[in-house]
Amino acid sequence: MTRSLPAALLLVVLLACLGAATPALGQTSEADVYVAQAILQIDERKYDEALANLRKALEIAPDHMEALFYTGVVYSAQRKPAEAVPFLERAHAKSPRDTAVTYQLALAYFAQQQYERAEPLFEELYKIDPGLNGLGYYTGFLRYRRKDYRGALEAFRAGRATDVEIQQLTRFYSGLAL
Repeated sequence: MTRSLPAALLLVVLLACLGAATPALGQTSEADVYVAQAILQIDERKYDEALANLRKALEIAPDHMEALFYTGVVYSAQRKPAEAVPFLERAHAKSPRDTAVTYQLALAYFAQQQYERAEPLFEELYKIDPGLNGLGYYTGFLRYRRKDYRGALEAFRAGRATDVEIQQLTRFYSGLAL
């Protein structure tokens, strides 16, 4: 029971936040409830259950920004970037200035080695926030591929990463760029 209490409180907080963002007099829609449940399930790595709730949300509201975004996030977490891309592209079309959506879409392209599609998105984000977690590596790697070694070093040095593998790759490609 103690475990479900924090989850229930988090759901209430999420619903309140979603409700505040809903234009129709601050009312939470049924789709928002499904998205809030999915977010909790994503946090618990219950991806299939999260996808089921996100599908329900999209049946109710096919252009629901958060449902599109989190569907892409789940597919990416499941290492299915090809399935993530259509949802993330739709979310990006709805909110092209949302850095989280842009970053997830760029990562999905990168995971499929669609570097020509990922690079402009990473560069756009780099102009906004070069210290975004992991961004320096991805931007630097793509610059390195173009033989822009100085630009690659700049990105590697400006970047921050909490992921140990990204940190190691950054050091490796920094050495190659030098």
